Order: sequence, then structure tokens, then C-alpha cells
Amino acid sequence: MQMIYIRWDRILIGLTIIMGLIGVGLVALASADAPWTFSNLALKQSIFFLVGIIIIWIVSRIDYRFLCRYSWWLYGGVLLLLIVTLVLGKVAGGSQRWIEFWGIRIQPSEFAKLILVFSLADAIARIRHGIGWLWASIVGLIIILPPMGLILLQPDLGTALVFLAIWFVMLFIGGMNLKILFMYFAIGAASIPIALPFLKDYQRARLTAFMHPEDDPLAAGYQIIQSKIAIGHGGLFGQGLFNGSQNALDFIPGEHTDFIFAIAAEETGMVGAGLVLLGLFLLIMTGLAISEVTDDLLGKLVAGGLIGMITFQVVVNVGITLGLLPVTGIPLPFISYGGSALLTNCIAIGVLANIYRHAIKKGQIMSGRRV
Repeated sequence: MQMIYIRWDRILIGLTIIMGLIGVGLVALASADAPWTFSNLALKQSIFFLVGIIIIWIVSRIDYRFLCRYSWWLYGGVLLLLIVTLVLGKVAGGSQRWIEFWGIRIQPSEFAKLILVFSLADAIARIRHGIGWLWASIVGLIIILPPMGLILLQPDLGTALVFLAIWFVMLFIGGMNLKILFMYFAIGAASIPIALPFLKDYQRARLTAFMHPEDDPLAAGYQIIQSKIAIGHGGLFGQGLFNGSQNALDFIPGEHTDFIFAIAAEETGMVGAGLVLLGLFLLIMTGLAISEVTDDLLGKLVAGGLIGMITFQVVVNVGITLGLLPVTGIPLPFISYGGSALLTNCIAIGVLANIYRHAIKKGQIMSGRRV
């Protein structure tokens, strides 16, 4: 009998291409100056996406173990970039998150998430084999703190929280004791009141506004109110492409970035927005399938970190748009406008594809179907 495997890598890349095309379309909807026109932002997103496809192809052929082995050089480099960002970075929307090289603006914190996955996986895998999961998790937390602290100084609370999600999901996928994970979760929840005084005034306002946005409708609650109105206007099938009133009248700040899901819901309705969520869900589940078919701990940890990075951003972004979570400025993966974020996610897809292909090559696949 011959073993037949589902080619999860090909499915993953196919889903990524579909979601990237949807993202370009939604950026075009959100940023058009007139109906049925292609804005400059949509053109840039198209270029980012084409570059992202090439990057997926290249990275899928680079051994993920090589990336982990030399990740500490990258870790030091990204810390330096984050420091440079705080000193020389461009300020926009009250945050200092971007630096420019030869006219190209990049957001180092996006790439920091990716590099953190490789560094964490390498450290945790080594320590886990040596002295156990508990110490591996503690060392992992120590590794997170420097980049997380620098990002909080920008300030960028949303991206900083992604770091914790990467660490937590990586430990879960790797097989850490659930009791210890629950202990960490309980400590984190109990620390929220302690952390509140260290936040900026507008960050504290956002944390409370999502519960009662009507109390401050022109400031902290404005984005949530306008987003919920747009989603309500969309109904089942939407108001039609380029016909969304909230979008056309520019009532939604960040309509092509953090609140692009509201544009999808207003113009394509629950059906269109649901298809976007379905595509992202299938992409995440495919990533999980890849993490499950390899018995290499390092591969599992890398896959877990990348899946955690993408999943957390999807859940938080959609939760913010629906008014279920505080506004923290997290883009929707593969959908929101932004070159650094899109390229980071494309690199993640390439690495996941490589993990699966490496497992096939080494005969590590743990599940299949015989015919």
C-alpha cells in the first residue's frame, strides 16, 4: 500500500494567496477616493503582496532549523532597530513605531514578532531537553521582556501583547503541563490592575471605553461606535461595493488598517465578512495541522509560535471591531494595509510550509492515509 498525505503546505499557501487578494480588494474599497478607483494605498498593498508571494517561495526552501540556529544574531539586530526607532523613528498617531531607509518605511516591531518566535523556539527546545518545561518557560519569558519593553515605550500595547501570546501558545503546542500554563494565565490576569497605572492616559481610556463607548462618543469611544454602526448597516448582504455610508463619509478612523473588517461587514454584509473569517480560520487550522504532523519539538515550537502570532491578531482585531475588546491597534493579518505586517505574515507562511516539507523529507509525518 502507498501512503498518501494531505499536502498541507500547498493548501496553506493557496489560502494565503486567496486572503492576500481579498486584503488588496478591501484596502481598495477602504481607501478609494471615488467609486471603482484603485488608490495609491491599494497599489502599494498589491506590490507588498507580490513581494510577499516571492518571499513565501524563498523562505519555504530555507531550513527552519537554520533560522533558529542564527536567530540570536537577528534578535540582537532587532533590539538595535527598536532602540533606533525610539530615537529616530517617525511619529504617527501618537506612537513612534516606524523608521525610514532610503525612502522605505518599515515597522521593526512587526519583524520583532517573527524573530522572537525563532529565538524562543531555539531556547525552549534546548532547555526543555536539559532541565525541563518550567525553566524553559521562565527563560522564554525573560527573552520576551527586552523587545516587549522597547515596544511598550513606543507606545504599542497591542504588539507587546502579541509577544505574550506567542510565548503562551508555543508552550501549549509544545506540550507543557496545563496546570503550569493555567498558573501563568492566572498570574497574568491578576497583574492587569497593577499594570494599569503604567499605561498612557489614552490607553486607559480605551480599556474602559469598549464597555461603555457612549460615555465618550467623540473621543475614546468614537472608533468603536462608528465601527458598530458600519457593521449594523451592512446587514446580511451589505450595502454594496463602494456604497458603505460610514466608509464613504470617512467616519471610521483607520478604515484601511485596524478597522478594515468593519468595511468588509458594511459593504459585503455578514456573508462577506463571514467568508473573510472562514478563510482566516482555515488558514489557522492548516497551520495547526502542520504543527501536529511533525514529531520534531523545534518544528512544533516554531509552528506554535507562528500560529499563536496570527491567531491572536485575528481574534483581537475582530473583537475590537465588534466592540468586544478594547482598542489596541492590531492589524488583521493578510487583510489590513501595511507592508511590514504583510511581509512578516508571509515569512511565517513560508516557514510553516518549510516545517511540513522538512517533515516529509525526514519521514517524520505522524498521520496519513493508506490506499
